[in-house]
Amino acid sequence: MEQHRAAGPKLDSLRRSTVARLSDRTSAAPGNLTHQMASLRKWVVLLWHELIFPCRRTWTGLAAVWVMLYLINLTQRDQTYESVRKQSSAAPETLLVWRQQERLLVEWAESPRAIEAVPRLPSASRPRTDRSARLLTA
Repeated sequence: MEQHRAAGPKLDSLRRSTVARLSDRTSAAPGNLTHQMASLRKWVVLLWHELIFPCRRTWTGLAAVWVMLYLINLTQRDQTYESVRKQSSAAPETLLVWRQQERLLVEWAESPRAIEAVPRLPSASRPRTDRSARLLTA
């Protein structure tokens, strides 16, 4: 029993430190806003240290490529607008040919040859016996 009494003060100090740690955790309970912010901060720091920080050169290279693509896109966009403006000067001739083709299409669609009556086949909704009798009499 004497051995257990000697361990008493050590156990008391251990209990006090554990209770102090638990009281610190309850102040930052999972439902508490400070705990959520601390958790979010931990995730951001973890992502930074695991994904971005080790590959700084890679991320910098990718950012440089994106900036170059953006600049190339800007320079190409200006030339595109200029070429569209130059093509719009030839638009009256194109519109004239387009209208002429539309007129020809309308003329062909309205011609009497295009509206020839196509004989209808017997309807499938009639019984087969009626169809065969009709075909024989026709």
